[in-house]
Amino acid sequence: MNKEELHSIVEKQQPNICQIVCYKDNKNIYSFDRVDFIQEYLDK
Repeated sequence: MNKEELHSIVEKQQPNICQIVCYKDNKNIYSFDRVDFIQEYLDK
Protein backbone atom coordinates (compact mmCIF):
# COMPACT_ATOMS: atom_id res chain seq x y z
CA MET A 1 0.00 0.00 0.00
CA ASN A 2 1.32 3.40 -0.88
CA LYS A 3 0.74 6.72 0.88
CA GLU A 4 -2.11 7.77 -1.42
CA GLU A 5 -3.96 4.50 -0.85
CA LEU A 6 -3.58 4.88 2.90
CA HIS A 7 -4.86 8.47 2.81
CA SER A 8 -7.84 7.40 0.72
CA ILE A 9 -8.78 4.63 3.15
CA VAL A 10 -8.50 6.97 6.13
CA GLU A 11 -10.51 9.67 4.42
CA LYS A 12 -13.32 7.32 3.36
CA GLN A 13 -13.48 4.78 6.16
CA GLN A 14 -12.02 6.43 9.25
CA PRO A 15 -12.60 10.19 8.95
CA ASN A 16 -12.15 10.79 12.69
CA ILE A 17 -8.55 9.59 12.77
CA CYS A 18 -6.22 12.50 13.44
CA GLN A 19 -2.83 10.76 13.44
CA ILE A 20 -1.30 7.62 11.92
CA VAL A 21 2.07 6.06 12.54
CA CYS A 22 3.22 3.03 10.51
CA TYR A 23 5.88 0.65 11.72
CA LYS A 24 7.83 -2.05 9.93
CA ASP A 25 10.36 -4.19 11.74
CA ASN A 26 9.91 -1.99 14.82
CA LYS A 27 10.91 1.13 12.88
CA ASN A 28 8.70 4.10 12.18
CA ILE A 29 8.48 4.18 8.40
CA TYR A 30 5.71 6.75 7.97
CA SER A 31 3.64 9.10 10.06
CA PHE A 32 1.25 11.95 9.48
CA ASP A 33 -1.35 13.90 11.34
CA ARG A 34 -4.48 15.70 10.22
CA VAL A 35 -2.60 18.94 9.58
CA ASP A 36 -0.16 17.16 7.23
CA PHE A 37 -3.03 15.41 5.51
CA ILE A 38 -4.95 18.63 4.92
CA GLN A 39 -1.84 20.42 3.67
CA GLU A 40 -1.05 17.65 1.19
CA TYR A 41 -4.64 17.74 -0.04
CA LEU A 42 -4.53 21.52 -0.49
CA ASP A 43 -1.21 21.33 -2.34
CA LYS A 44 -2.72 19.14 -5.09
